[in-house]
Amino acid sequence: MAKGRYKIYAPLQEFQWSGDIFNFAPNIWIKPSEPDKDFSEHLVKLSSLDEELIKEATHYLSIDWNEEHALSPSETGNLVLLSLWLSTPTKSHIAFRFETEQTASNQGKKSARLLSRFEWVRGEVKEGFSNNDLKLAATYYQTLYHLYRANGRLKDAAVLTFNGCVYHAWQVALVCHAAAFETLLTYPSEEGITKRLAKAYAVITETDKGKRDEAYCLFWGLYNKRSDVVHGRMHEIPEGKRLQVLVRFRTALRAVWHVVLSDERHIEALEGSDESRGEYLKNIISDYEPPKKSDCNSLV
Repeated sequence: MAKGRYKIYAPLQEFQWSGDIFNFAPNIWIKPSEPDKDFSEHLVKLSSLDEELIKEATHYLSIDWNEEHALSPSETGNLVLLSLWLSTPTKSHIAFRFETEQTASNQGKKSARLLSRFEWVRGEVKEGFSNNDLKLAATYYQTLYHLYRANGRLKDAAVLTFNGCVYHAWQVALVCHAAAFETLLTYPSEEGITKRLAKAYAVITETDKGKRDEAYCLFWGLYNKRSDVVHGRMHEIPEGKRLQVLVRFRTALRAVWHVVLSDERHIEALEGSDESRGEYLKNIISDYEPPKKSDCNSLV
């Protein structure tokens, strides 16, 4: 994008919230839509269906963007969507982005049609957002924004999480989410990666011993499904259960992000070197003895 200041208007499709205006972050707002807004000068030919979709949006994302921003308009919109999804999974997505240069003549106008959208599974998503959901999402955005600027390991995990949300093929989405898990929680150890990740997941997301055991067994089972996909055994997962495996994977991944983004100690440790990450994770799981694999069927 050329240097300058731009006003960005992105209708939020299938976004449901009973509020009016919400200041999501500095220079980012959620505002009521403007049904009569004219996009004819934004170098885009909108079909009648496109125009109808835009008019159906009750709110839009408003961004004041300039060349000093660390993230591009595309990255900013994607990070807002990821933050909303981490707070509450819904059908919300952005299909169009319109940009107007803030000059005396407002001559610089352009648009983007976004073909990738957050995929959802029936029964996974909620109808809309509460005020508290948006406040939580805004908190996540601020933390993720700094992680994106740091350009380290947790940014990689966030990118993998986002990509897993927009891929239509369930097995590709699952592999992306599994890679995000590994980016977040893996550490050097003689133990196998499944046991290593399952222990870290259980201890980070739960405090009660019984709950930890359930979480450990849940993750063990989910990660075995990941192994089925990447090692040529995908056909062994019944078709009727594949999307539910993906939903459970996503739910587990959100649970980890909730904890990590809410605790600066986790962020600092997980952003570190392999050695420091390993020391930190080994320390927090040192007192946890997981159940035997044979006991897991009775726990989940």
